[in-house]
Amino acid sequence: LAAIGLISFSFIAGPLSKMFPKHFARFLPMRKFVGLSGFAFALVHSIYSLFFIYKLDLGKLFFSNPKVLGLVAAIIAFIIFLLMSITSTRAWVEKMGYRNWKLLQTTGYAALFFSILHFVILEIKPDKGLDVRPFGLLFLAIAIISLAIRVGTVFIHTKPRESFEEHVGEKLQKID
Repeated sequence: LAAIGLISFSFIAGPLSKMFPKHFARFLPMRKFVGLSGFAFALVHSIYSLFFIYKLDLGKLFFSNPKVLGLVAAIIAFIIFLLMSITSTRAWVEKMGYRNWKLLQTTGYAALFFSILHFVILEIKPDKGLDVRPFGLLFLAIAIISLAIRVGTVFIHTKPRESFEEHVGEKLQKID
C-alpha cells in the first residue's frame, strides 16, 4: 500500500503542476524522491513475497496459483517501475534524449494500472468479492484518482514540458 500511495502521489504532482502551477509546481522537485521511495517499498514487498510467501517455488508462483493474473500484472508493473527507477537520472536523459526518456517515464501510468489490477485480483475473495480494509481502499482510491487526473490532462490543453529541468522543477515558469 505504501508503494502504491507514494508512486501515485509522485504521479499526481506532474499533471497538477501543469493545471494549477501556483499551487502544485513547488512539489515537482520532491516527486523523484517520493517515487523512488515507493519503488523501494515495492521492491521490499516483491522480495518478501518471493522468499517468504512463495518460497521461490516457481510451481507455486505460476502453475498452482489461482491468482496468477495478479502475479503477472505485478511483474509487468515491477519491470516498468524498475526501468523508470534506473533511468531517473540526468545522465539517462542525456543518453536517451528527453523525448524517449519522458516516454519511458510516462509508461509508469500503465505500471500503476497493473499495480491496481494486482491489488484488486489478490483482494477478491470468492465468497465476499473485493474484501479490503478501509486503509487499503484509501490507497486504492488514491491510485485510481492519480490515473483519472492523468487521463483528465488529455482534455485540458497544457504546454508540454520540453526539458528535464522543467520536469524536475529546476526550471519553473514564473508564476504570478
